[in-house]
Amino acid sequence: MVKYLFDTQLFKEIIIWNSNPHMNLTLYQINIDLNMIKFIRIINSKENIKHKIKYLACSEANTSACFFIDDRCNVLPIYDDHKVHDISFHNTWKAVDGNLSTCWQTNRTIYSGDFFIIDFLHAQTNITFVLIVSHNRIMQANLEINISFNGIWWIPYESLRGIFIKANENSRNIYLFNSAQFNEGFKSLRYIKFKATNNHSNQSFQKLTTLDLEHNLIGHVGARHLADALQHNTALITLNLSRNFIGYAGAQHMAVGLRHNKTLTALNIWGNEIGDVGAQHLADALQHNTALITLDLDSNSITDVGAQHLADGLQHNRTLTTLDLRENRIGDVGTQHLAVGLRYNTTLTTLNLSYNRIGNVGAQSLAHGLRYNTILTTLVLARNGIEDVGAQHLADALRHKTALTTLDLEYNVIEAVGAQHLVDGLRHNRTLTTLSLGGNRIGEVGAQHLADGLQHNTTLTTLDLGGCEIRDVGAQHLAVRLRHNTTLNILNLRYNIIGDIGVQHIANALRHNTTLTALDLHGNGIGDVAAEHLADGLRHNTALTTLDLGDNTIGDVGAQHLADGLRHNTTLTTLHLGDNGVGDVGAQHLAYALLHSTVTVFIYVMSLLILIHLDTDLTISRI
Repeated sequence: MVKYLFDTQLFKEIIIWNSNPHMNLTLYQINIDLNMIKFIRIINSKENIKHKIKYLACSEANTSACFFIDDRCNVLPIYDDHKVHDISFHNTWKAVDGNLSTCWQTNRTIYSGDFFIIDFLHAQTNITFVLIVSHNRIMQANLEINISFNGIWWIPYESLRGIFIKANENSRNIYLFNSAQFNEGFKSLRYIKFKATNNHSNQSFQKLTTLDLEHNLIGHVGARHLADALQHNTALITLNLSRNFIGYAGAQHMAVGLRHNKTLTALNIWGNEIGDVGAQHLADALQHNTALITLDLDSNSITDVGAQHLADGLQHNRTLTTLDLRENRIGDVGTQHLAVGLRYNTTLTTLNLSYNRIGNVGAQSLAHGLRYNTILTTLVLARNGIEDVGAQHLADALRHKTALTTLDLEYNVIEAVGAQHLVDGLRHNRTLTTLSLGGNRIGEVGAQHLADGLQHNTTLTTLDLGGCEIRDVGAQHLAVRLRHNTTLNILNLRYNIIGDIGVQHIANALRHNTTLTALDLHGNGIGDVAAEHLADGLRHNTALTTLDLGDNTIGDVGAQHLADGLRHNTTLTTLHLGDNGVGDVGAQHLAYALLHSTVTVFIYVMSLLILIHLDTDLTISRI
């Protein structure tokens, strides 16, 4: 057979894979001209890996063409000049293009109109890309050659579904390499060489607007290929390279591509460990790029140094509107640099600095920058180290004319004093609509300050106080102001130990309030008594559409009270009763009430008995 392959003169390389562990095959045992030995490679496996041989043998090929012999296939050569107009196939083995360079098995026919990742890159850059093969630690131990780092990057997670694109002509995801469509051999990616694809593939490439490569092993080499493509591509709008190990070198390649690209508007490279060096390259690109609108640099080990580079880029950039820097290592110094950037930037509307190392000094710097910025609308500072002093600085900024509509300070170290400062700022503010203080130590006194602020503020529509330890007294203060407030739409009070007494005050407020549409009382120790009060409030309320009572202690009696309230309520559409103590009896009461109520989404944990009575138009979520 080997002699026959040589005689065809079609092959630049022949790989012989010996899967018989009891025999060691050498080149001298093959009856051919010894002058041709350099074109032959023999790989002896230490155990029989059966059908996986064909994939591994192809993965070891150094040339563009791949040829293998299988018991179920005729012995047919696969060579570069092979072209098929309608269907590309080699017996039961399909390939992605006319030259059949890749050789895989699939249950679907691959037509020439199909579009694959291999076409996406190659149509513009004539570079290498993907062959899917099989490999794992056990198989590596059975090989006498090391193929782990020989240009082959193995995907260690078998749960990955593959790579997909979203084309212009439809909104559904199109999987290019979907593990579910192939047999167990196809779990990994490898770069291989092949020649240019046809014009049809190039036309298909020009239709691609969204490319999602999240959680693969692209690395800095793959990033370079993508960056090269970006310099010439005029269609791609969104590129997701998150969790791909591109590092600072990959960020440098992408920065080069961004300098010349005129169409890409969203780039996501979170979780790539690009560091300060990578941030510097991207910052330099921002000074020249005129298209990018959204840049996600989440979880990239960026410190104060990298933040300084990005701040410099922001001062000269005129298109970026969203910058995500959450979960990095930016402290007060880096925040100071970013604040300077905000003073001169005229386009950024959203800045996410959550999960960093920002303290009171950093908050002061940002507050100073906000005084001169009239563009930023959303500032996320959740899970930092901002205390009452830092909250005071931010509150002072709110007094001045700013564009800020959303301020997220969740899970900092703000207490009642800080809450009072924020309220003082809100009294003079006419733009802020969303304030998130969840996970702080606001307490009963802080809740009172915020409640007083609601009396004078006319713009705040969303207030998040989840996990702020306000208890029943704090709930009472808020309830008093809710009676007459005409702007607040969403109130989050989950996990505040409000109890039945606190809920009674809230329920009384619902009888008079006409603007609140969503109320979250999740995890507050609410029992049947509180459920009765809420039911009474629902009878008279004409605004609330969403009520979350999950993770409480409401039983059958409480469910019956709520059912009575639902019969008279005409606005509630979503009710969450998950993780309570409702049984069959309570379920039946709710079932009858839901049949005649406006509720369309019902989330519960209870008996299947309720399903017997529910209307088919009702959306049920059982947890």
